[in-house]
Amino acid sequence: MKRRTSRSQRVRRESESPTVSILLYETISGYQRLSGGTPPTSLYVNKIATLTAIDLLEEGLSIPLPYSWYKFGPEVESTHREIRKFSISREPEDRSRANPEHPSDDGPMEAEYQTFMEWRAEPPVGFEGDRTAAKIRTKVAELLQQYVTPDRPELLVDRAYDAAPFEFQRSFRMVRMKLGRTGRGSALMGAAQESDLWTLVHDAFERFPAERFRILAPASQATGQVVNYAWNRLGRRDMRTAADALEQFWAVFASHLRLDPLGHSPAVDKQVVEGWRELAEADRVRFDRAIGDLTLRIARVDEDALSDAVLGPIATRRQEERREGDAAIDQALEDAAELRALLGHSLCGSAGG
Repeated sequence: MKRRTSRSQRVRRESESPTVSILLYETISGYQRLSGGTPPTSLYVNKIATLTAIDLLEEGLSIPLPYSWYKFGPEVESTHREIRKFSISREPEDRSRANPEHPSDDGPMEAEYQTFMEWRAEPPVGFEGDRTAAKIRTKVAELLQQYVTPDRPELLVDRAYDAAPFEFQRSFRMVRMKLGRTGRGSALMGAAQESDLWTLVHDAFERFPAERFRILAPASQATGQVVNYAWNRLGRRDMRTAADALEQFWAVFASHLRLDPLGHSPAVDKQVVEGWRELAEADRVRFDRAIGDLTLRIARVDEDALSDAVLGPIATRRQEERREGDAAIDQALEDAAELRALLGHSLCGSAGG
């Protein structure tokens, strides 16, 4: 009787192929050589490994690295048996400096953690003298030499987003920089901070790839209109509502992005993608409820929102849900949380950017 291979075994098989092992080993050990022994953070492993795979594919060398595009840029999926992860707490970023217009919008900051990566075994077999390994080593070294300094990690994220499959991702990153949610140290931060929020939002949604994400087209319209009211139409700008709407949309878009064939590498196991699909559906439920609440928040200040062609039906639906109770929605979100726990985290956790 033929034994079935579990999802975790298949994912591990891809992440521990010889070329992937060499790529991850060289990323970690190469970083440590340049940093005086300090292991790399998750940001460096995610970005260096995926950029190496992307760049070498353009040169004709395919590395079966399982990675996807998600909230923080490209992330490597699954855990390699020879990598040890550990986290260290750090002082949280001061968002008041990143977002001087509204320093108190986010409330008190919680403790933050950085995840580090260590290779805990001998170099992969076949490393010495292998031509494929030599190409990987050269490309990794090139990227590490360029970006391994204390003031350059976000420049590495800039470089990663240059390879993003959709222009919308780059445009929306500018929006999140304006909000102070990402981009500290980016070459684009100055331009983002000097721009008007609505101008950046409008520019981003003009680039939204609706032909590939038709299911999110209504969500993009609703988000744009909530921000339009919050930023342009209320007597006093409501930065909190605008930011909440944009962050909710980014979360649901990211969930659907990694489902798209352009949003993940062919090495990602199909069952993993199917798990993401269930999570994306739950994230869409979460978004619908959140954007409904934000619309009602807008309507309490400007009743015209209730007759708006886009926001009016959203407000009506959310009011009906509130009257009927949110039990069904809560159950769907609880089921999604359990699935998320079962699927586990990516190789490097939150990737930054």
